[in-house]
Amino acid sequence: MTEPIDDALPAPPVPAAPPMPAVPPPVPDVPPPWGEYAAGVPVLPAGTPPAPARAVDPLRGILAGFVAAVVGAVAWGLVVSIAHVSLGIIAVFVGYGVGWAIHRFGGAASIGLAVAAAVLAALGILAGFILGGLLLVAHDRGIGVMDVVGDVVDWPGFVKASVNGLGWLFLAIGAFSAFRLVAQNRRA
Repeated sequence: MTEPIDDALPAPPVPAAPPMPAVPPPVPDVPPPWGEYAAGVPVLPAGTPPAPARAVDPLRGILAGFVAAVVGAVAWGLVVSIAHVSLGIIAVFVGYGVGWAIHRFGGAASIGLAVAAAVLAALGILAGFILGGLLLVAHDRGIGVMDVVGDVVDWPGFVKASVNGLGWLFLAIGAFSAFRLVAQNRRA
């Protein structure tokens, strides 16, 4: 009898896995797809509730605008009394300050708040013109401001003398800047 032939060949040797590198390969320096400056911005996980909306309190905004108008008028009067020059550009600053205060403290803006900002800015600017004129007259006469207030008989004439042609223009620009600031932020 013949012996059975073993058809089994020896198994080929299994190649050894390449050795693992000690240091991972360098990652190419590619900025994230949303921009390199957003890399440090934290991303909120899904399901995070949105931030609460700002409280809407138009009365607080109007009160803050009134305070800004008074502060702007007093600052304008002091600048006029020190420099002896009525600088119309301050009207734009007063208007911007009133608009910012109404926007900041009033919450969500509306056209009504924008109109209130323009009116308050115009009144604050007009008060600044009048206060500056009163302080100049008081300084020139060497008397107190309240004495000047008592001596003024023709208030419309005094206002007309205090606010010249460019003054009315700057008053309009300041009122418009307050209106625009609040109305523009209404869309934000």
